[in-house]
Amino acid sequence: MKRKGKVILAFIGSLWVAMPLYILLHEGGHALVAALCGAKITEFNILQGYVIADGGTFNTFTLALFYAVGLVIPVIAFSIYLILYQSRKGNIFYKILSAFFSGIILFSIGVWIVIPIGYMLNKANPNDDVVQFIEVLKISPLLVSLVAGVLMSIYTWGIWKKKVFQNILQILRG
Repeated sequence: MKRKGKVILAFIGSLWVAMPLYILLHEGGHALVAALCGAKITEFNILQGYVIADGGTFNTFTLALFYAVGLVIPVIAFSIYLILYQSRKGNIFYKILSAFFSGIILFSIGVWIVIPIGYMLNKANPNDDVVQFIEVLKISPLLVSLVAGVLMSIYTWGIWKKKVFQNILQILRG
């Protein structure tokens, strides 16, 4: 198979692996916290990306954790992946998958930067995890954006240091 075909297949395959894995970790985090709080998980849907839980005993901390863990679990998992990433590996699929993982996490962290600003402008979806986190903790939206911005900076530095995006650019240049 020609190189261009391998790259296209690697992009498609990476998307098919990275997105469901992210959704599994995101929704699985919500389900884990709900289950630990005594809730019964009545629906868990990876294809549409949602969890429905019934009951449970939540306090302010566990409810805030319920909303934040959708970001926290994927960030931890993909950070471990990033630590183990080997930039010199020649496999195209590995390099593209790593770039997808990194991009998904950067986007997810970015949501925690942007939505608090929308919240302050009354433009954010009231059902969003970030909005619910802000409401439960009664925390400054600017503080949420700031912490997310610091996290994004650290994660971006790690991606750069591991040469994840440099490798994907090298692949795209051929």
